[in-house]
Amino acid sequence: MGYGPIDLPAHGPTPGAAALLVSVRVFSAGATDRVEFVFKAGRPACHIAYVQPPIIADPSGMTVPVAGTAFLSVRCAGASGFNLMTNPIVRTYNGPKHVTGNSRNVTEAVLTGDFEAVLNWAIGLRHRAPIAGTVVTTAGRTVVTVLVLAS
Repeated sequence: MGYGPIDLPAHGPTPGAAALLVSVRVFSAGATDRVEFVFKAGRPACHIAYVQPPIIADPSGMTVPVAGTAFLSVRCAGASGFNLMTNPIVRTYNGPKHVTGNSRNVTEAVLTGDFEAVLNWAIGLRHRAPIAGTVVTTAGRTVVTVLVLAS
C-alpha cells in the first residue's frame, strides 16, 4: 500500500463495447476499508489517485458534494453503467449515486460521471491513508477493489 496513483490495466471487452458496471459497495474487511466495483463483459482500465476538492462532475463541470476531508478519484476508461450496444440502451447499474457502507475511513463513493465510456467515481475519506487496488475476474465478472487503510 502507498499513496498512489494506481493504474489497473484493461483486459477484454469486445472492441467498441464497454465493461458494464453492475454494482458498487463500501465495506470494511480487517485493517482496510474497501470500495468494490463489479463489472460484466470485460475489464476497464482504472486510474486511482488522490485529488483536491472541488470534486467536479463529468461532463457538466458542476461541483459534486462528497463527504470527507481527503478524496480519491477512480476513473475507469472503457466502462459504463449503460449498455450502449443495445437498442434501446439498457441501464446496467441501477444502484445509488451516493454509496455508503459499514466502514471506518471511507465516508462514501459518489458517481461523478458516466460519459463516452469513461466512468468516474469519487471516494470520500475521513483522513488520507495508504491505498491499493486489486482486480479479480471470474465467471464473466470483474471486481475492481480500492483498498484504503482504515485506521
